[in-house]
Amino acid sequence: MTGVQTCALPISYQIGTVAQLDSLRNPTWGATSGLYFILTANIDLSGYANWIPIPTLKGQLDGQWHKISNMTITSIADTTASDYYIGLFGFTYLASGTPSGTRNFKHIILYKPRIDIDQQTLVNQVNHYIGFFAGYGSGGISTENTEGIVVDSGYVKIKLNKSND
Repeated sequence: MTGVQTCALPISYQIGTVAQLDSLRNPTWGATSGLYFILTANIDLSGYANWIPIPTLKGQLDGQWHKISNMTITSIADTTASDYYIGLFGFTYLASGTPSGTRNFKHIILYKPRIDIDQQTLVNQVNHYIGFFAGYGSGGISTENTEGIVVDSGYVKIKLNKSND
């Protein structure tokens, strides 16, 4: 993935394929925070039976009203962590010095996202943060910090076993 500088905008990395989206988990460019990503096409994640969240987003993803569809999460990949962040991205934040009003996500549609996990998947004694766009956001996901995001036909289902003891 290569960066493209446009006037008045930071260097933006264009994402138009599932492989390019998936590559965000192991970036090969120099900077790792304050980045600006744009979707250039709809992305269908139906080829992933279990989407493993991209660990962090340290910048902004502008969907340009494109869809990311059919994200399914059914298990947790890392069973050794002290906290689990479950979503398209695990954890998001904005880099220090980010201009006021910047959001992690804007103009993006998640179509038919599905998070369907059971009690055996959840690990005792740890925190589980679950959301469609990100499991947890520090300074980047709130009513004030999201703009033009849409979740269409999505659901979260967590199955817990009940004991009669």
